[in-house]
Amino acid sequence: MRDRLLRDTYLGLAIAFVGLRLFSIAPWDQSVDAYAYWSTGSGQFYTGETGAMGSYLYSPAFAQALTPITWLPWPLFNALWTAMNVALLWWLVGRWALLSLVFLPIPFEIISGNIHLLLAAVIVLAFRYPAAWAFAILTKVTPGIGLLWAVGRRDIRAVLHASAATAVIAAASFALAPDLWRVWIQLAVA
Repeated sequence: MRDRLLRDTYLGLAIAFVGLRLFSIAPWDQSVDAYAYWSTGSGQFYTGETGAMGSYLYSPAFAQALTPITWLPWPLFNALWTAMNVALLWWLVGRWALLSLVFLPIPFEIISGNIHLLLAAVIVLAFRYPAAWAFAILTKVTPGIGLLWAVGRRDIRAVLHASAATAVIAAASFALAPDLWRVWIQLAVA
């Protein structure tokens, strides 16, 4: 009974919040990080300052992967991104999802639309599918340090799978947009 109450309450809150996003109810219509991802659909790359609305700072590969959903209107994109985040939180912690919202960084992640919950899911998946590390490496870069786990376990196969997947995706992305990669690399080392 308790588990069902926790699940249903979380689901109700999640649906309500996704609805606020979909219908652009202020102040819940704002989502700094999700807006940065969405804005790449109009060609806005690397134009703002870190933390500013619409500042896209990830690799071109991530933006290219998002291209089809960046064609959606902003409220729909924002609602879908929020739905993904609340679903990922449930997938990661299950019945503890509602209680985890008391830990303020978690609701902040959902509100801002950042990719940290997606990165957490990638880390979980990477234990079984090492190629999933490519996502972490081609977005925030530093989470790629998680590969040291495989190195420490002497799981060279996992390191090779992750490295190969990252290299293949980066090479394909570079072939499509070499200028964006040059700008991103300059931004990353600055």
